[in-house]
Amino acid sequence: MSKVWLDVHYRDLGFDVLVDDTDSISLMDLYEFMFEDSVKQNVILPKYFSLYVLPPITNRKLELCSDRDMLKMWEWFGHKETIVIYLEEKESPSLVFKGAEDNWQKRIKAMAEKARLEAEKAQADRELEELEPFTVAVEVPVANVDGGEDEYVRVFETPLADEVFPGKSQPKPEQNTQPSSQHCQPTSPLNQPKTSGVRRNMTPRKRKRTPKKKPPPQTTSPG
Repeated sequence: MSKVWLDVHYRDLGFDVLVDDTDSISLMDLYEFMFEDSVKQNVILPKYFSLYVLPPITNRKLELCSDRDMLKMWEWFGHKETIVIYLEEKESPSLVFKGAEDNWQKRIKAMAEKARLEAEKAQADRELEELEPFTVAVEVPVANVDGGEDEYVRVFETPLADEVFPGKSQPKPEQNTQPSSQHCQPTSPLNQPKTSGVRRNMTPRKRKRTPKKKPPPQTTSPG
């Protein structure tokens, strides 16, 4: 396993391709690297092309037609960190080029579909956040047993459970508030409003008469 940089030349343009593992890469993989890195570096390639290398033993370019040709290239330049590759346009694609192009198109479609799904998910999350209700917080006063200031427990309603956070009131309640007189009136009959009702006709009470007793007859004694 070795890492090498490829210095790719196409007419007066150029771009770099990094090969991480020369032992596991195939010629079809190399073509896909050309497609990907040329797009990243804003280099427009011809529709069909082939790759060439200049062997050290001759000045004649050798076309990379198979994996065997690529293995020879690694042997020739294995001691170098950078290898010069020449890219030339062709009228028709080779079988290796056509297979690499098909794989590259599939990768482009997969990346576009992934980006679309991520965008839809982000949009759905934003819409869900807008529909969520506001958080309700309630403050409950709690007396301090040590004689200090009263503390207020804030209860937040959450989807899972209520969260309780002890602390001072926000804002602090007013201490000099006078109680309303409406709630301090004694419940006396004098303070009750008079109700006007219909007066009932009272029947005069009949006085009971008792008959007078007759006095006993007077008797006269003889003599």
